[in-house]
Amino acid sequence: MTAILDHLAIATPALDDGWELFAGVLGGTWAYGGDSPGFWWGQLDFAAGPKIELLTPTGGRDAAFLDRFLAARGAGRKRSCTRVSPMASSSRSLSRPVPW
Repeated sequence: MTAILDHLAIATPALDDGWELFAGVLGGTWAYGGDSPGFWWGQLDFAAGPKIELLTPTGGRDAAFLDRFLAARGAGRKRSCTRVSPMASSSRSLSRPVPW
């Protein structure tokens, strides 16, 4: 089984701050993104590896989870997402009993 870091999701109260750092300073290029209920998200590609996903609250009740995160922790890493392959062999190894 191989696990590869696909992207890091970074929460930021202002999209401009994240864009300035990850695109302007570090050279990321726009990959894709869009609006979701309560937040905007977008991913930037980097030549050397994983993508960065920016998450910015857009207000309203659906933004509460991201507003709480930012209030408690400030701008920063929200989550890491990995890609695991191949799933068939992974599920077989997970179905074996774990020796305690």
